[in-house]
Amino acid sequence: MAAGDPEDEDTPTELPEEFKRLLNAVYSEDIATGDIDTPTALLMADKFTEAVHKGLKEVGYDYDTPNDKLLDHLRNSAFQFSAAKSWQINKLLTGLLYDGNSRRSFSEFQRAAFKELNLYVGNYGRVEYNSAVSSSQMAAKWMGFKENVHTNPYLQFKTSKAESVCPICAPYDDLIRPVNDPVWEHASPLLHFQCNCNLLELPMSHADITPDSDLPDPEMVPKMFRTNYAAKMQAFPPDHPYYTGVPKRTLRAWTKENLPA
Repeated sequence: MAAGDPEDEDTPTELPEEFKRLLNAVYSEDIATGDIDTPTALLMADKFTEAVHKGLKEVGYDYDTPNDKLLDHLRNSAFQFSAAKSWQINKLLTGLLYDGNSRRSFSEFQRAAFKELNLYVGNYGRVEYNSAVSSSQMAAKWMGFKENVHTNPYLQFKTSKAESVCPICAPYDDLIRPVNDPVWEHASPLLHFQCNCNLLELPMSHADITPDSDLPDPEMVPKMFRTNYAAKMQAFPPDHPYYTGVPKRTLRAWTKENLPA
């Protein structure tokens, strides 16, 4: 077993303090399945909001655009996603209290919980942060696509052209269709987590439209990404598994209470 592997530790050392506090709260049953732990949810929401700002800044988004609601929508999405993730984490941790019919000791519970949290807060958290950056960039681009549709009525899907381009995105490379074409409902990046593809605007004179017969099978795209959530001004896919089982009214109420004005 590698040095530093969480299974070697009785006490988590790599997690933010709020998550260490959460372990104690779950073990003492101060918080249970069906609850959103506000301190950890806010910690994640702040991080994902940072990713939203980073993404918008990198594409030169103008925050002073009159009556623009893009940032508000993306922040709301980041907060709801964080609340849903907190709800799922609490459900997961509560399920670790028992090994069969036997209640785990706190040390045993910590070891099991630390392994899961390292995944959700560490690995998943990094991927989700990067995805929020990319989806915010694409959301800003979609606003531009709609504004420029009369001069640039077509979009072209572009991969990195690298040998490592995944089998999901490769069939879409150089696909060209009108901005308002329904194909972009499932073919607009991101098509998966860690997707690095892009869309380019094209004027009428440079468009060589991809025929219907050459359109890739949308089933190749993972189900949660078969929606143009960037165009809907969402930082995360609305069908992400984190939302499964979480009452929508719970997410809305928590977000309304905790999202800064």
